[in-house]
Amino acid sequence: MPEQFDEGVVQNQLRYSGMLEMVKIRRAGFPVRRPFQEFYLRYKMLLKNCNIPEDGKERCTTLLKLYDDCNSHWRLGRSKVSALTHYS
Repeated sequence: MPEQFDEGVVQNQLRYSGMLEMVKIRRAGFPVRRPFQEFYLRYKMLLKNCNIPEDGKERCTTLLKLYDDCNSHWRLGRSKVSALTHYS
């Protein structure tokens, strides 16, 4: 029926699509989200004299810890870097 929703179904759709997690991340103050490869390609020049891991997530971790080792301005998800706006 148009304009009628099953609340349980909608909640499951939001949860499984990752929408609820995205809202939590953005509310926590991490509005910038970039896939690992995109983030790495954008900032790889900062790793010129470093050992660069093969894994995309590890590459981003190495890069981020090099400049912010307290992990206060970024988080890593399964496939993306979430960061505060000054990392955009």
